[in-house]
Amino acid sequence: MQNIQDEVLLDWTAALAREASPALSTEEREQLVQIIRLCAESQSAAADQALYNIARANWTAEDQCEWLAGYLHVMAARPEHRAFACLEALMMNPVTAEIGDVRRAYHGLLNLMAAGARPARRSPDGFPDTVQRAAEHALLDEFLEACNPANWHQSPSLPTIGDPMTMLRSALLSTAADVDRLTLAIEERAAWLKRHRRRFAADTALFWRVELKKLASEAHDSLHEAERISQRAGL
Repeated sequence: MQNIQDEVLLDWTAALAREASPALSTEEREQLVQIIRLCAESQSAAADQALYNIARANWTAEDQCEWLAGYLHVMAARPEHRAFACLEALMMNPVTAEIGDVRRAYHGLLNLMAAGARPARRSPDGFPDTVQRAAEHALLDEFLEACNPANWHQSPSLPTIGDPMTMLRSALLSTAADVDRLTLAIEERAAWLKRHRRRFAADTALFWRVELKKLASEAHDSLHEAERISQRAGL
C-alpha cells in the first residue's frame, strides 16, 4: 500500500514539475493540497522527492500558490537538510522567492545551518539530543534552566510584580529563527515532561509545564500576528 501511495505522489508531482506554467483546475488544486498532507504524514524518500517536485515547479504567478501556507508548515516538521533543499528551490523561482513567508522560512533555516555544530547540550529535564529542531530545543534548555525554581535566588525584600517570566518568554520568541519550528519543539518538550514528570520535584515539573503552556500560547499568537501583517502588506 505504501509503495502505491509513493508512486502516486511521485507521478503526480513529477508531471507538475514538467509543466511550463501549472494552470491547475479547482479539483487539481484540491489534489495538490491533499498530496502535501500525505507527504506530511510520511518520512519516506518518495515524500521528500514529491515535496521537492512541488517546490521546483515553474510557478509563474502568485495566485497559483495558495498551497504555500500548508507547505511551509510541513517544512517546519521535516529534517533540516530536507527542508532546506525544498526552500532553496522555492527561492530559485522569481515568483515564490518574492513571497514574504518563503523568504523568512529560507533565511531562518539558513541562519540555523550556518551556525554549524553546537556544543554538547546539557538539558535540565534530560531531553535527548535530536537532529530535528536541535536549535529550538537548545533555546528551550536555556528557558527551562531559567524557569527552574531551584535556581532562583530572589531576595525576600524585592517582591515580584506580575509574571516574572514574561520578559524571558518574549526574549526567547524574538531569538527563535522560526516560530513554527519552535512551536513543534515546545509540543515535543511538553510531551516529554508529562511522561517523565516523576523524575523531578513536583513544583519544578509543574512550573515547567505551566511555563511551556504559556510559551506555546504566545508563540501561537506570534504566528497569527505575522500572518495578519503579511496579509495587510499583500505578501
